[in-house]
Amino acid sequence: MGGLMQDRGELLLTYLRGVRLRWSGFRPGRVDCANFAGGWHKLLTGQDVRAQLGVQYSSLEEGKRVLRDNGYADLAALAASVMPELQPADAALGDIVALRENDELALGIIGGPQIHVLTLQGLSVVSRCKAERVFRP
Repeated sequence: MGGLMQDRGELLLTYLRGVRLRWSGFRPGRVDCANFAGGWHKLLTGQDVRAQLGVQYSSLEEGKRVLRDNGYADLAALAASVMPELQPADAALGDIVALRENDELALGIIGGPQIHVLTLQGLSVVSRCKAERVFRP
């Protein structure tokens, strides 16, 4: 299992580097936390959840409405429908987390002692302690 985590770590670094290189601004429906986490999930599993749902939105409020219209209370509920959920204490490198920032639910990726998140300014990190729910892709 150690080799798998090492490979996953290298893959995560490559994924994050690509996100940084392609950064052209935060754009709901294209470049946001759902697509950030979804891109990672697709890279690891080959499953494109957004394509399967046929989800299109151009504002965060519209994205929340589309989730509710598809039967999901929020992004964490959608994540729980496609990935096994773990206790936050069991989170490992590359797991997807749901966290709250300014009373908004967001998704990020565990990168060791931190969570990689997408902000209005680009990639950033927050404390791993902010993880409310954890999902393993």
